[in-house]
Amino acid sequence: MFIEKEDLYTAICEYQLQNITTSAVTIRMAILAAIDEARSYLNAKYDCEAIFSATGEDRHATLLEHCKNIAVWNLCRRANTDLIFEQVSEYRRAAIDWLEKVAGLKGTDKPLAPGLPLLKTEDGEVRITARMGSRRKFRHGFDD
Repeated sequence: MFIEKEDLYTAICEYQLQNITTSAVTIRMAILAAIDEARSYLNAKYDCEAIFSATGEDRHATLLEHCKNIAVWNLCRRANTDLIFEQVSEYRRAAIDWLEKVAGLKGTDKPLAPGLPLLKTEDGEVRITARMGSRRKFRHGFDD
């Protein structure tokens, strides 16, 4: 799996995690929800099967950290151990902001995660999605 329980110990202290829950099922559900949330941002542009099936050193380090922060937030909603909820909420906001930028939702065209594999067509070419639009019509005068 992309994130294991032991990986969470770099995002939350072990005793804090044990104070929130000792259930392996609850921890697994929080991890799966975090991966699913990250996948929902990345699936239009990136090969999520390749990204989230990676293990060990093959995982994208920044994405892994953000997914761990989201998983910890999912767990901290259950119980506020050591008053860390505000800190965890801020980490989650930063993770979502990064995911939105990588997904192209925040108006940046710069590659923020060049190591993530892009989606490909059946021919093996990178699938490119184009966005088009325009600004509101500009009018001279005071009638607006």
